[in-house]
Amino acid sequence: MNHRAKTTRPKLTPAQKEAIYALALSAQFSIVYIHPDSGFSVYQHLLVDTSAPDYWQIFEVAKAYAAETDCWINPEVDQNASETGRQKLYPGIEDNANPDLTTDKYGYIDVKSPHNKSNIVSNANSACKQGAIAVITDLCLNENLSIYKAKSITFDIFFGRNIDKDGKPNYIKDEVHWFINGTLYISSTGRKSRKLFRPEVLLSGRQLSTVILSLRNAKVQKLFILTNFFPGEPAPPYINNINIRTIFQNHKLKRPISKQFFPLSTHC
Repeated sequence: MNHRAKTTRPKLTPAQKEAIYALALSAQFSIVYIHPDSGFSVYQHLLVDTSAPDYWQIFEVAKAYAAETDCWINPEVDQNASETGRQKLYPGIEDNANPDLTTDKYGYIDVKSPHNKSNIVSNANSACKQGAIAVITDLCLNENLSIYKAKSITFDIFFGRNIDKDGKPNYIKDEVHWFINGTLYISSTGRKSRKLFRPEVLLSGRQLSTVILSLRNAKVQKLFILTNFFPGEPAPPYINNINIRTIFQNHKLKRPISKQFFPLSTHC
């Protein structure tokens, strides 16, 4: 069944919605798409508003995830809905969070389709507040988003000045996902990895001075710079492993760092 369910449903009363939430979880969803290669499915909740402006974006991203995992399109649960119904749909999430998708492989996913690149970091933070990994799409961008630019923004999300007033990171998930030109990409900090003596970080020249200062404050010993850019994409001329390694070694930093950043990898 490979189609998009685009129907207009009558507005339901709170009692009618609660009756649906009371159903077994499997009965609250129906299959709306089956990936032709993987066989994984996209399931859609009975209360999903298919007339919502962002529905088609969520649906397209859900189909991409179905290349490697089952995916569920979630409804927006009313704030006055029963806690039982909410916890059945979103176990482990507090408050009134409503992540767009649930996947077997990645957990909760929130789809963000900003209009401007300058809003991508704040959109990722918003997804994180939903208890979800952010997947940033280019479906509504008013300008082109290259893979290299996505890498640079990913760094800003994980390691830049994306901190709150107490100095804590605004984005605390271990991954950021991207949906660019119809392809899903995964980027990870490696926070779950064991501590490494030579963490691998992909930097741009503009980020270098900020990173040096941050690493000095963290008393990091060494940094190893990767130059394996996206296939077919030439390395920028300002990336030079020897020079950058020398810069960091000259700072005489004392302690290894536990964070790691992997360049974007194509998953489907």
